Amino acid sequence: MLDNFEQVASGAPALADLLASCPGLTLLVTSRQALRLRGEQEYAVPPLALPAPHAARAVLPAFALTPALTPALTLSDVAAIVAICRRLDGLPLALELAAARVKALPPRVLLAQLEAHPLNLLSGGAQDLPERQRTLRGAIAWSYDLLSEAEQRLFRRLSVFVGGWTLELAEAVCQDPADEVVATPDAVATPDAADSLAPYATDTLDLLASLVDKSLVIALEPTANGEARFGLLETLREYGLERLAASGEQEAYRRRHAQFLSQRVERYQPCEDEPEVFAWIEEELGNLRAALTWARERGEAEVGLRLVGGVWWYWNARGPLDEGIAWAQALLAVDQANRRAGAGAPRPRLADAAAG
Repeated sequence: MLDNFEQVASGAPALADLLASCPGLTLLVTSRQALRLRGEQEYAVPPLALPAPHAARAVLPAFALTPALTPALTLSDVAAIVAICRRLDGLPLALELAAARVKALPPRVLLAQLEAHPLNLLSGGAQDLPERQRTLRGAIAWSYDLLSEAEQRLFRRLSVFVGGWTLELAEAVCQDPADEVVATPDAVATPDAADSLAPYATDTLDLLASLVDKSLVIALEPTANGEARFGLLETLREYGLERLAASGEQEAYRRRHAQFLSQRVERYQPCEDEPEVFAWIEEELGNLRAALTWARERGEAEVGLRLVGGVWWYWNARGPLDEGIAWAQALLAVDQANRRAGAGAPRPRLADAAAG
């Protein structure tokens, strides 16, 4: 049995030689990535759907999911526990570290802390464990540090997506001419030129496939249009955002994310007989909301209002219309503040229509 083989993955051919020399030998190998050897039978270990019922009892023996055994436990506590499991993506180490906190924090407080600072809170593993197993950040960093520079770069940039992405989105947003790829000169000189972002010669697909193989990116269900779709577990996305900020790239790639989406939605017309358009917007609602949030927080009224204008007909047809109105009001307020400061830009036509 060979454990944590990902740290010496280049030694996989030696295992093939060993198996060829010893026909009766069977190897059980744990690794974050497949070995890619003939005869390999891969078993992907998924996250847990729910933690074991006794997960918290190691540090608080009286803890149980029944008010009879723990009178202070309410239905809202049970709901918080379910939400914690969902927030932590069913990752065993994350659940174990969270369970260790119930001695000091009731479930509802623990959930609130996890929403705000998940990686900071999930620490304090047993002292006799390796460093990478004492904190969730350490466990993720262990895998991140084993990536190539190009894989690390793509992984941290993918963290700007919320709810997943397609290959088209990954290429358009995450690829940069400085990444040692052949690109059309001045392709990104104009931020609004979204169509020019896609055609770069790139190895994004190969890098993405490698991140899937290494269990850092997950393959989601295909889109309604049959495109491959990918995503990050939320805890991995949190770490990716940390690395993106540390690299100094966070603002640039959140901007690219918002700008590309604003260009994309403006291509669509309010036409209810095109279900694939509705399907695309519904699939990208997480990304669209993240882009709108960035625009509001950064005072980027023009980009935000273009997004509002581009999605307005969807909100009007499918709802919730209240959400569209709230975004329009918030970004129009940003626009007015910018104009008072002398920094206003021409307001997009569709945003004027939405404002009316």
